[in-house]
Amino acid sequence: MMNLLVVGLGGFVGSILRYLMGLLVMQVSKQGALPWGTVIVNVLGCLLIGLLGRWFDNADQVPFQLLSS
Repeated sequence: MMNLLVVGLGGFVGSILRYLMGLLVMQVSKQGALPWGTVIVNVLGCLLIGLLGRWFDNADQVPFQLLSS
């Protein structure tokens, strides 16, 4: 159940950030051909996941809940 809540919270935060970044990019660029807000948030999210993966590279540093999922 905890995994479900963590995944839901991550989805919630990601979708809100995509929306806000999209609004910001639309105000700055006035172009809507490519959803740059979504692209920026997705690239930053990938970077964050990569950094966290590297940080948790050693199994003894990973919280138990992450190991069970």
